[in-house]
Amino acid sequence: MNYLAHAYLSFGGEELLFGNFIGDFVKGRTNNTLPDEIWKGVVLHREIDSFTDNHEATRQAKEMIRADLGLSSGIFIDMIFDHILANEWQHYSDIKLEEFTQKTYESMGQFEIHFPDKFAYMFHHMRKDDWLKHYKDEFYMNRFLAGVSRRLKAENYLQGSFVLYKMNQKELDVCFHSLFEDLIEFSRSYNNQTIRQI
Repeated sequence: MNYLAHAYLSFGGEELLFGNFIGDFVKGRTNNTLPDEIWKGVVLHREIDSFTDNHEATRQAKEMIRADLGLSSGIFIDMIFDHILANEWQHYSDIKLEEFTQKTYESMGQFEIHFPDKFAYMFHHMRKDDWLKHYKDEFYMNRFLAGVSRRLKAENYLQGSFVLYKMNQKELDVCFHSLFEDLIEFSRSYNNQTIRQI
């Protein structure tokens, strides 16, 4: 799952949202600096990623495009699932996508003091260009995939890969919905648990 899905799966909790959003930028298994509720969001991020990676629908989705993308299949599926979520937003939320993305940026901005350095730079551009909303658009998805391709050190075929979604759209959409329904239940259950350090 990518940023839009992680934001949605925080279910409006501001500290939880922030921790969930910065999960990829926080290293280590022990919390030494973050408030407990933010740390809970970091752990939620990791739990969501683990749940997603081990879900049968994710395995099926990766298998569809593995021959074309190889080890980059997981990155591609994460981003494509955000694209599907953005286009199927009304199925999962009564709030308009544009309203949700702006509320997300505003909420995140309250915790600037806790921004990891690399996240601060990225978030500035994400908010300015409204990446979360633009996951919906094919034009921007091609840009996002090309950007990730350039940043990866290993050889990859992500640039121009959006066509693979169009070729497998029906099947990938089914995989997404199967996974996301389970993720919603999983994340809601997690939010009722005690903070765990992983």
